[in-house]
Amino acid sequence: MRGQLREEETADCLHALIRRLIRAGQTRVILNMRHLGTIDLAALSALLVDLLRVRQNGGDLGLLYVQPANMDLLVRSQTNTAFRIFASLGEAVQAFCGTSPVKLALPPRDQRASVEPAA
Repeated sequence: MRGQLREEETADCLHALIRRLIRAGQTRVILNMRHLGTIDLAALSALLVDLLRVRQNGGDLGLLYVQPANMDLLVRSQTNTAFRIFASLGEAVQAFCGTSPVKLALPPRDQRASVEPAA
């Protein structure tokens, strides 16, 4: 993911992508947060909804390369224990039983209507 995860529009975009992945049978999702600037409480709430959604469908949602400011928000909100948080892609893939993760990238604001998993 790139940019900011702070707006309702961005959260809606992420929800739509997660629903699409679930419909495609891809329920083990790792969100690469290395290039994600900041998230706010509304976006964190959206992530929790998506976490619940994938778990209800037999999968899991992991967070990869969480930046310090975002980790601080997770800790302060006591949601850090809800997510599986990983420091390396290898660790995340191994924890997800060797399945191939789906890489997600939020497109620029003017292209959000056509969100697709990144290759």
